[in-house]
Amino acid sequence: MKSFTISQFNYDEFTIFVYPHVYKPSDDTYMLANVLKKCKKVDVAIEFGTGCGLLSLIASKIAKVVIAYETNVYAFRNALKNIKLNQLQNKIFVFLDEGINCPQAELIFMNPPYLSDLPLGYQDVEAQNWYGGPDGVRIFLRILNLISRKLTKNGKLLFVASSTQNKPILHKALRMYGFSWEIAVSKRYFYETIEIYKCTKNERTKSDICRL
Repeated sequence: MKSFTISQFNYDEFTIFVYPHVYKPSDDTYMLANVLKKCKKVDVAIEFGTGCGLLSLIASKIAKVVIAYETNVYAFRNALKNIKLNQLQNKIFVFLDEGINCPQAELIFMNPPYLSDLPLGYQDVEAQNWYGGPDGVRIFLRILNLISRKLTKNGKLLFVASSTQNKPILHKALRMYGFSWEIAVSKRYFYETIEIYKCTKNERTKSDICRL
């Protein structure tokens, strides 16, 4: 059911507000958060699709600078509020942008939309929070090329995936863009298994590039 009220909660030392039309952190968010906390320290970390900004706040513990991108104006404003509220506006920088001109980073993370069917009642701006395309990976693949160019060699990519997605397409794309991967953690729910992918950026071969 849709909520048009502002919710508030605490996570670790952070106070978080979630605005209407913004994805409210759920099990998949917290799974990614736990993996993120265990990453080694880096100079620059980037988040695509920051939502309310919780994951970028967590990343500030391991990164000197966090750059977050968001295309949903509601989420953009929400993230700005939470970053200012938690007094990290000098360390986390949020842009209302797709991130095409983002800098190089040693760590990139995201919780992309991955459902292939929209929940009833969710349309328009709400769909951005859930819908990953008919195969569940379309939105993620759209940005994977950019990620592969902006991630430093041996850099890490963390993202959320679901057993409902088309995994052969996902894995083929990861290989073609020069990534190896492992499943950092997985958890079975009633209708799906949620997984956190931890990918390492390797060199792409000439044959890989020709197939893109």
